Amino acid sequence: MIFNVKEYWQIAKNFWQLHLAYRGRIAVWVIVDLVSFIVFPFIWLAIFGDRQMIIGYTRADIVTYYIIVAIISLVFSSHIYLIVNRDIVNGELNSILTRPINYLLYRFTHEWTYKSLELVFAVILFLAMLVCAPQYLVVPKQFFTWVLFVLAGVLSLVMSFCIQMMVGLASFWLGEVRSLLQLRLFIEKLFSGELAPLTFFPVAFQVLATWLPFKYFVYFPAQIFLGKVGGWNLLYGFLYAVGWTVLLIGLTVVVWRRGLKQYDGSSI
Repeated sequence: MIFNVKEYWQIAKNFWQLHLAYRGRIAVWVIVDLVSFIVFPFIWLAIFGDRQMIIGYTRADIVTYYIIVAIISLVFSSHIYLIVNRDIVNGELNSILTRPINYLLYRFTHEWTYKSLELVFAVILFLAMLVCAPQYLVVPKQFFTWVLFVLAGVLSLVMSFCIQMMVGLASFWLGEVRSLLQLRLFIEKLFSGELAPLTFFPVAFQVLATWLPFKYFVYFPAQIFLGKVGGWNLLYGFLYAVGWTVLLIGLTVVVWRRGLKQYDGSSI
């Protein structure tokens, strides 16, 4: 199928209009996402006590870490599985398949337009933190660091989208995929560094996390932002991230094609 830029740009515009119509709902989801991350800095500040540093992290480092985790959750973390599940189970996929578009790109367009609106809330969060508590916020001084952070974030979004998409596509065989989602969520939170920086985990756990894709969802971009990774480690990190991104895209395409053969166009 030929990629039609105008077609997908129009799809993006339609999605933007749709999301703007439900901006109140988006704001509620943003608040819900942020609540869990707001608690962590207070817990860690209590753990620090009178200490100035724990395993290479200062107070400002740890607070900034969770601010970045919150921003990544808003802007670079996908939640597409439920929509894909609805498309398949309710038969809504039929109308999409009749159009001369690629379903995976169609849903990715849906996701990044949604995330572009959440970016506004992420910027507001960052600026609010910068104004209210600048002593607890580490801000990169080099523009190149920002570029690398955004690049790592984009790779994170694509990887997250692919895994969420495959969970949703499992509806072709399973129908209900909430249990599969919970398993994915547990593994991702554990190995991504969302709960705590991976530095605080045992060495064996860190080595295992390096070979899994989840580390590059949260921990790796956050380390870039904090300036805690550089040189060869930075290069290797991006190589792993790109490698996993390519692999997950390929797996998603395979699952989609096989699942489509199972699909008969009726509601499940």
